[in-house]
Amino acid sequence: MAKKEYRLKPSSDVRTNDIDKIDLDTGCPGWGPTSIPVGRKRCGELADLIVEDYGVHAPNDQPLLTPVDGLATYTSCRDRTDGVGTILLEDLHEGAQLCVWTDKRNIAAVHINSVAETGEVVIDYELWTS
Repeated sequence: MAKKEYRLKPSSDVRTNDIDKIDLDTGCPGWGPTSIPVGRKRCGELADLIVEDYGVHAPNDQPLLTPVDGLATYTSCRDRTDGVGTILLEDLHEGAQLCVWTDKRNIAAVHINSVAETGEVVIDYELWTS
């Protein structure tokens, strides 16, 4: 699966809390790691990438995000085990590459297209099932 130009914006409002999360396994807005989902209905399951005004993180800040030098691809991501839970906004930039292990244990290569000072991030990504 691949998605282009997926826009994520920070949100602290329950009425818009689907714009800051993506379930990379489905390509849909995802849910946060709460036990009772709140907010608008969405087609995704647990979010794999959540945007905040300070950066991006995995659910419960689990170490599933890995910045890579060069191009993130299936080959460059599959054997990485050095993930982090959060990447700060100042460490993200246009052209940055991330490997993300999803909650379904699939691998996604995330390419950062743009990052705004407000925390808005636009990504392209490819997902490979394990």
